[in-house]
This record gives sequence, structure tokens and C-alpha cells, in this order.
Amino acid sequence: MRDADLNARLRLLGRTRGSAARDLVVAGQVLRIEGLDDELASRLDRRWGAFVRPVSSESAQRTVRVLDAGEDPWLEQQERTEAYRLERLPGGPPESVVSYHFALSPEDGEGKAWRVGLTARSDEPLERMLDNVMRYITARVAVDLGGLALHAAGVLHDGCAYLFAGPSRSGKTTAVGMCPHTRTLGDDFGVIVPDGDVWSAVAVPFDNTERVADGAAQGSYPLAGVWRLYQADENRVERPTPILAAVSLLACVAFPWANPEDTERLARHTDEFIRTGRFEHLHFRPDEAFWPLLEQPAGAMD
Repeated sequence: MRDADLNARLRLLGRTRGSAARDLVVAGQVLRIEGLDDELASRLDRRWGAFVRPVSSESAQRTVRVLDAGEDPWLEQQERTEAYRLERLPGGPPESVVSYHFALSPEDGEGKAWRVGLTARSDEPLERMLDNVMRYITARVAVDLGGLALHAAGVLHDGCAYLFAGPSRSGKTTAVGMCPHTRTLGDDFGVIVPDGDVWSAVAVPFDNTERVADGAAQGSYPLAGVWRLYQADENRVERPTPILAAVSLLACVAFPWANPEDTERLARHTDEFIRTGRFEHLHFRPDEAFWPLLEQPAGAMD
């Protein structure tokens, strides 16, 4: 199938997988998922824990309709060269994206209603596909709220949120494991949003273990800071210049290549956060001796 046919195929899908629905609550936003079969709904309940609930009378800020794409592997457009891929959907609206086994596109002009086609002929669990769909939707929500979604692991310590950002294998899981007396906010996907001059981190249900950890935090918490990680032979914290800080933080933003229409907003939100002085580089060894360096008060940048 030609790439241009992907969006047309997605638009033709009309049969949902079932009649079940769930509300995923992230950043105070109700993200409603409709068209689930009962088994898939139960799997999402186990995966997302207390973040997901049966549909209530509360209005949803985003709605995702799950459509059955059948067993024909029409989304498998190229040989898999990496474990995970998310790209723009050729021929679709600007916000549309495609992965190995699903395609996602808005159904309205405001990005409030979405349709996703899931192919059943896949070695990838359906609940993992939907987890990735909702990460993308959450990243868009974060931008709409004036914030950022990051490749970051977050922990809650003494009532404040600490986020460790960086690409794969930068040491996020290692750093979190070295943090004493903490609760997780999510182990590889972080969301930060402003409330006036104060920024908060939002707990999310997205975890590489594919299940919300026992005792995981929920809600929003004052943000102590975001640290981009660099593994090193000694522990030290570095305050980059504003320009370097902006480039460094933007490199940790989730899905920027799949969301280019938001480039200006992402850059503006990044600059606003950098000005708080709560972004630094952490060069660390795999032990908890770096932790006292993070508890020193940060100062706003000029």
C-alpha cells in the first residue's frame, strides 16, 4: 500500500472494537477512550491503575475512538529497525501520526476528538499501542496547558517533584533508583505545567514496566527542578547558559518531530521554564551521593 493510502484507509474505518469506555485522568484532564472491547478495557485497568476509571458524567477534554483495523497488516509499511516508532501520517491532517500497528488522526479541527485504528495482527499488545497513543495525546495536552512533556523520570520527595530528563540509556532509571524516600511520578515520561509563576510536575501512568507502580503518586506537585542527566566519574551540577539550556531541554521534549506545528509554542514554553532557574545538568555516578546537590535552592535566570 502506498503511504498516501494510509490516511484514506484510516478514514474509512467505522467499526469500533467494542462498546466499553474508560476515562484516563492526567493533569486534571479527562481523556476519554471509547470503542474498547471488555478484555482490552480490563487490560488498561491493570496497566493504568488508579489513573483510569469507568466513564462518568464529567465532560472529557479529549476523546479517542478505538477502531478495528482488522488482521490485514496494512500499517506495516517498512521493516522494523527500532523497538518503537511514531511518525507523521502521510496524507492526513497535520496532527496525524502512525506507528507500526496503529494510526491516529483528529476527527475535528480542534484536536478534541480523535480516531485510532489498531491492527489485531501484531506481536505488540493492544494495550501497549493505546499507552503510546495516550502518551502522544498527553504531550499535546501539556502544550495546550502551557507546559512540556519530556522524556523524563519523576519522583516525589518531601512534597516536591524532581525530574530526571534525557534520552534512552542516559541513566534515568538508575538515578531514580538512587533517590531516597521517594514515590514515582512515572519512570520515562514527565509532564510539567505552569500555574502563574509556579511550575508543577504531573504524575502520569506511563511506565516501562507496563504497569503503574505500587504506591505511585497521583496529582500535581511543586517542581523542585528538572535535571538533564550525564553519567560521569564524579557528581556535579552544572547551570548551562540560557541558550544552551533551551537547546538541551528541547532535546528532551517528547514527540517534537510528530508535532511540528507546535514548534513555536514548545520553544516559548521552554524559554519560560528556563527563566525559572530550575533546569540544570546533573553529572552523576551510580550512587546516591549526588542527591544533596539537588536540594540546594535554585535561582531564576536573567
